[in-house]
Amino acid sequence: MKWNPDNFKGILATVVVLCSFAYFFVITFFERNADPQVIIAIVAALSTTQQYYFGSSQGANKKDQIISDAINQNK
Repeated sequence: MKWNPDNFKGILATVVVLCSFAYFFVITFFERNADPQVIIAIVAALSTTQQYYFGSSQGANKKDQIISDAINQNK
């Protein structure tokens, strides 16, 4: 498989999500005492990743495509 820089955001988002779920799994099932600051940081990283990857960037890409299509139709 050839390296494609366009896949980096997806790979990074997947790694953040999997690491977050792994941490929550360890805390939940092995009853470790979790530092509340660490949990807050992980939830923040998880939510930021999800919002960026599935939120505004996807909407911006669709908007750019719509504008490009409209410009091409007028030519």
